[in-house]
Amino acid sequence: EQRMGVGIIGPSGCGKSTMWKVLEAAYKRMGRTYRVHVMNPKAISRVRLLGHMDHDTREWFDGVLTASARKVIKEPPTTHNWIVCDGDIDPEWVESLNSVLDDNRLLTMPNGERIQFGTNVNFIFETDHLRFASPATISRLNMIFLSEEDIDVRPLVASWILKQPEVIQSQLEMWCEELFYKALDWVYKGNKPLIVETTRMGMVSNVLGHMSNNPEANLGQNVDEPPELTKKEFILAVCRGLGGNLTDEHRADLTREVFKWAGESLPDTTKPLNAHFYDGMLNCYDPSSHEAGVTLEAVQQSASLPPLVPTVSTLRDTDLFRRWLADEQPFIVCGPEGCGKNLLIRHAIGRLQNEAGVSISMATLNCNARTSSKDVLQKLRQFCSVVTGNTGRTFRPKEGRRLIFYMKDINLPTPDKYDTSEIIMFLQQAVMHKGFYDEDLEFVQLEHIQIIASVAPSSTLGRHHIATRFTAIVRVCSITYPSMEELTDIYSQMMAAALTTPNYQNIADKAMSLAPKVAEAMVDIYANMKGRFTVDMHEHYLFSPRDLTQWVMQMMRYELESVEAFVEVWCYEAARIFRDRLVGDDQAHFDGFLKNALIAYLGSYC
Repeated sequence: EQRMGVGIIGPSGCGKSTMWKVLEAAYKRMGRTYRVHVMNPKAISRVRLLGHMDHDTREWFDGVLTASARKVIKEPPTTHNWIVCDGDIDPEWVESLNSVLDDNRLLTMPNGERIQFGTNVNFIFETDHLRFASPATISRLNMIFLSEEDIDVRPLVASWILKQPEVIQSQLEMWCEELFYKALDWVYKGNKPLIVETTRMGMVSNVLGHMSNNPEANLGQNVDEPPELTKKEFILAVCRGLGGNLTDEHRADLTREVFKWAGESLPDTTKPLNAHFYDGMLNCYDPSSHEAGVTLEAVQQSASLPPLVPTVSTLRDTDLFRRWLADEQPFIVCGPEGCGKNLLIRHAIGRLQNEAGVSISMATLNCNARTSSKDVLQKLRQFCSVVTGNTGRTFRPKEGRRLIFYMKDINLPTPDKYDTSEIIMFLQQAVMHKGFYDEDLEFVQLEHIQIIASVAPSSTLGRHHIATRFTAIVRVCSITYPSMEELTDIYSQMMAAALTTPNYQNIADKAMSLAPKVAEAMVDIYANMKGRFTVDMHEHYLFSPRDLTQWVMQMMRYELESVEAFVEVWCYEAARIFRDRLVGDDQAHFDGFLKNALIAYLGSYC
């Protein structure tokens, strides 16, 4: 009531939105009428936010903010209006509001038109920093600063517990006091580095997301009530939710600590991460109990989607996000290039389609440095239909009950000079407010559309930092490369399937004994290349399991009459994949690696 504008500043999860929503609810109980217009100024371009004039016709076109301004001035003086700008503040758009925020309360548009606001209109700015706000803007606002250290996670957990079945609420409260809060303090007390930077509330949401349902028992079954959560499942949810964003070493330490606090024993104390819950018991992952499905057809389609070979790491990493996928929760999978993020996500979606008994469609968007919110909208329109109802327009999947919108490398788009990525802000608005503003300046809601994404660490070449306001409202987990033993197992099966091609019919009798040796030699060369050459030496010295997959695929192009010819072609393709990438004298090192692998693994065939 004192000033036109109020700024609420603090990290995500500290209660900024809750503060003004509680105030709005209190005013409504007092009998006052309120209208709230919420927008993310950085989710759209400046032209679409503030409007623009056609230089040829001199016709004025409103933006989202100016359209909202026209709506609020038409309201009667007894109706209070809040325009909430929920996003980063930068001078390019907020300086246009300086005359609005001072005593004049006047918005002057480029076409000369002026909009005079009454005392029943207020602007609320929600953001997590004021790095680029000018003194002229800050001096016009009343400021409320909220700190993450002053916010207790217990009310959030207590609110979640109240939504669970009454029979287990008391148990959940006890388990949270006994295990969850201790584990959360353990993560933050030692300043353990997070793979994806997020807030404390974001880490809490990761854990609660693992306990919202039980897909291991429910997936694909029509049951009225999900089974009760057991203590062992609760323990695994804490370990996966908090540890999923830690390094493997810290994740293993956390798992040992939580099991020790709970008085439970690990199935394998030497490998604490290999525990999972099945049939009411904690067991180690057993890849042999899963069907591999590595066929010749699957290997031939590796360019689009390689086959998934069950290993301990693939089963463990899939369990990090499988519950989120089944419950339509937005999430991010982080991992280095070529570690299998796309492979795990797409196979998990395929498994969900087969088991859930619900038709699911999938849209994929490959991001690059120039990707913007327009590309996201174009892809959504391609897979969604627009339905108009009482609540306005809604985007719904065209085919199936549910759409999974998978975005690859969302940290590739280049941020603007104020360190804000438009596509991240658009996704933040879509997740937090369940919709976006279209070209008609109308807010369109999203229904049964799940947003999932994959990213490489921000330290990787060409990647950028992701705003914590976005990572805090989505679930986050990280994966890494398989071990060398697992790579050998994977490519042994892939090579064995590849050797069944008709092109190799003359050496089919030796294929079974040849495949394991070839796979061991391939992984040995890959390990030596990865250990010897790094991106610090040259930017293109990036080696990943994708090179091994390409190696297998290239081998299938030849028609071979003998094992000797096979080994010769194998060496040739290795040189094309690895040697041609090396600079100068580095090529001699590869020649040594290839020679040693031939002697050690394929000497009897040379």
